[in-house]
Amino acid sequence: MASKVKRNLFYIEKEVKIGEKFNEWTVVGEVFKKKNRIYYVKCKCSCGTVSDVMTNTLKNSMSKSCGRCNSKKFVPGAMFGKWKIIKLHSRDSKRNAHYLCKCSCGTIRVVRSYILRKKISKSCGMCNYRKIKKGQIYGRWLVVDYPEIDYSKKMEGKVKCMCICGSGKKRTLSCKKILSKRCLSCGCINKELIHKLTANQKGENSPAWKPSLTKEDRIKRRTLPENREFVEKCLKRDGYTCRICKEIGGRLEVHHLYGYAKYKNKRFDTTNGIVLCKNCHIDFHKKYGKDGQNTKQQFEEYLLTIGKNTSIIR
Repeated sequence: MASKVKRNLFYIEKEVKIGEKFNEWTVVGEVFKKKNRIYYVKCKCSCGTVSDVMTNTLKNSMSKSCGRCNSKKFVPGAMFGKWKIIKLHSRDSKRNAHYLCKCSCGTIRVVRSYILRKKISKSCGMCNYRKIKKGQIYGRWLVVDYPEIDYSKKMEGKVKCMCICGSGKKRTLSCKKILSKRCLSCGCINKELIHKLTANQKGENSPAWKPSLTKEDRIKRRTLPENREFVEKCLKRDGYTCRICKEIGGRLEVHHLYGYAKYKNKRFDTTNGIVLCKNCHIDFHKKYGKDGQNTKQQFEEYLLTIGKNTSIIR
């Protein structure tokens, strides 16, 4: 048995030598065995504490320091991020220390030592909110109304303020959004940029322009600028609503009362257009065909067959 112990000591002494460092520990003594048959070695911590440490915990990094180093850092005046320790406030049931701290912005709060040590909390979180004031401009937002905040308490939820964009739109925005510059306007900046980029990309200047197509081909495909204007005007006039089933939005189409192919002079006349949803439009053309020869009288007949009044045609 004695020879076995000597053999174990020989291998451990080889692995753990005097002067060797293990994290914050420095080996200062030789390996010895206590009554509980566990091997220990005398070590000195970086803070100056000397203690007997189990060799296994040194090699496995289970013991990195004496554990009292951190407590020595928590002295009045010590800085952790923007927090400055004033004094020890209290200890909880698990003996965790709670310190009274002051943020660089002036906020005083009780913070747990673990949160400070692990850098979970670097400030009160309200420092930036103090910068926001009425009348200040962020991007195109003008701050009109800002709520009164009790900085001594932890905030619950988002802090919001009323803002007006340069275009005249009002909106309530979170302060975090304004300060991070993620929201510079109501969307008018993007619209202006898109307009600048696409202003000179119409017609022949468009990257999608096909010179091989003739004017007749473009009329058949309904890709002329006049056709787009005609559709937009009809949609705005009818409030983006199907005139038959009253569906708002969705897949809306403009139906020509007098056929597009036959009545050329009425192709882009808004009085000849009526907004329908896709289903109503398909249903009409199933009964009366889709050859561009349809008339207003056919549409009136269709309305009567489905039980609708013809007065919906303006």
